[in-house]
Amino acid sequence: LLPFNKANAGIPVGTWRAHPAYNDATFSLKAFGYICVLSEGAIYFYDPFDNGLYTIDKTGGLGDTDIAAMGYCNSERAVLLVYSNGNIDILYDDFTIFNFTDLKNNSTGNVMVNELKIIENNAYISTNIGLVIFDIKLKEIKNTYRFDSPVYTSVILNDSLICGTEDGMYIGNMSYNLLDRNNWNIFSN
Repeated sequence: LLPFNKANAGIPVGTWRAHPAYNDATFSLKAFGYICVLSEGAIYFYDPFDNGLYTIDKTGGLGDTDIAAMGYCNSERAVLLVYSNGNIDILYDDFTIFNFTDLKNNSTGNVMVNELKIIENNAYISTNIGLVIFDIKLKEIKNTYRFDSPVYTSVILNDSLICGTEDGMYIGNMSYNLLDRNNWNIFSN
């Protein structure tokens, strides 16, 4: 008879192990010498040098589940993870994680992330509640621009910020106070 091997008995009672799905990759980027892959709301890292596959999930330090978007900030050497509920994680190159919950906890309505763009230290997060500008270095929300409909995309063109919504394109000159709705022009055609 073989002795009972505790290692083969599974995880101990009272502990957790996550089983996220990794079979439908939707987005990838290069970070920290790895290929970081977003797959059905979870992430994994592929190491092209040793063909290793490394996963990270909520039990490994992430702040939530269901990652809606991710982007890489070169200047901070960090991957920004934005969850479908507005929770934000900053994953640094030493694999430490900073969790930012202010957007999740202080939003009224459905946050739902539609797009994430990172320009320098700023993340432009297009959501159903508006455009949220998050400063990755300072770990704070710089501004939130709310419109009458969800923001699906945003772009900076010269000195203007352009937000694409169901109602049309909102264009605001960044030298003006864009928190004042009168400083935005809308083109609905």
